[in-house]
Amino acid sequence: MLCTAFVLAATRAYLGLIAPPQDRRGSAAVGFALFSSLSLLSHYAAGLFLLAAAAASPVIAALEPAYRRAWREARAPRFAALAAAFLAPLVVAGALYLLLARPWLHRLSHVEEFYFSPGRETIPAFLGRALAATFDLFAPLRAGSPLAAARVLLTFLALVTAIAVRADRRRGEAGPPSATPAVLLVLLVVIEAAAGVAGRYPFGGGMRHQFLLLLFAILAGAAAFDGVLSRVPRGAGRALVGVAVLGIVANWFGHLDRRWRPRPEPFSAERARFDADFPDVSEIHVDQFNLVAFFAQHHDWEWEFLGSVGGRPSVQRYRVSRNGRTLDLVAHRDVWNFDPRSPDTYRAVSETPASPASKAAALFDVRLPSDPAPDAEALRESIPALARGAGLQTRRLDVEGDTVFAEFRRDGIAPAR
Repeated sequence: MLCTAFVLAATRAYLGLIAPPQDRRGSAAVGFALFSSLSLLSHYAAGLFLLAAAAASPVIAALEPAYRRAWREARAPRFAALAAAFLAPLVVAGALYLLLARPWLHRLSHVEEFYFSPGRETIPAFLGRALAATFDLFAPLRAGSPLAAARVLLTFLALVTAIAVRADRRRGEAGPPSATPAVLLVLLVVIEAAAGVAGRYPFGGGMRHQFLLLLFAILAGAAAFDGVLSRVPRGAGRALVGVAVLGIVANWFGHLDRRWRPRPEPFSAERARFDADFPDVSEIHVDQFNLVAFFAQHHDWEWEFLGSVGGRPSVQRYRVSRNGRTLDLVAHRDVWNFDPRSPDTYRAVSETPASPASKAAALFDVRLPSDPAPDAEALRESIPALARGAGLQTRRLDVEGDTVFAEFRRDGIAPAR
């Protein structure tokens, strides 16, 4: 939400930055630099907006002759203003990459199906599936089939762009191009699709990865609707507005029950199972995702950060306590999701005890749905052998679906070499 607010403010400044010379605002470059930098500091997806903004002005110039003429006539000052506006966010992006983001810029295991994998499917099949998933993520109605959903989304992109470009051509050079939101939306889709094919960004994944598309779809749709209203008679325009309002109200009532339906806190069922199975554990190991899951259910406990474990900065220890009970939480923050089928998971638990005297440890591994899902019975059979190879003796084991809870002892078994 914070990133969305900053991107909206940066977009407003960007409109002034790329407007024809007579309409350009001197503060636009400062506003764009400030708000785009703040958006980067709030969410990494703002980097996609920056890439789209860098390409939008030339694309609009290619689509609109009047804007192209103004762009050519003021090429030098326009380029200087754009370069100055982009300097600050580029510095912020570079600093974030060097100081923070470089270790975790990799394929995310919980959204693996939204990266293109050569050999599993063709690029057109991946793009069609990802476009359909993107449509289903935001649309209030289902399109009936993945192919239909992809076609509806592509049709929407073409329509909002064509309507806005036509409105700009009729209007001439006055003001910033109304096609800007549509062009930014199309560029965002192209950039995300290319990044998905390259294996760098989960195209078609969850809302947290795609929310900018919804933002610019709303802006582009509103601009296109305004372009239609400006061309039809007043009575027809009022009728169109009435239809739009009725559609919004009908959609609101159609989903009314979801607004008031009580929903359990995230991971509450998993916590109840874990507490019932392992009521006396004192050392718990989690990966980065499960650190979030564990915190969601223990946010009202007292948390104390105790530093890194075993000389590894990415493995951190927290003491979590409430009502006389104390837990040592070991967070392996360099791993997004532990794979219970990998020996590395049990080696990590074995090699990073919360204290030298600790002999028992539990694994809290709530995994997001994977493709394909691991076989629960096969996991029950393989985990004790994998743990034994890391010097761990399995005491208790709970495997259900993609969730694995286990308790191990470190004594009595020599690790496999």
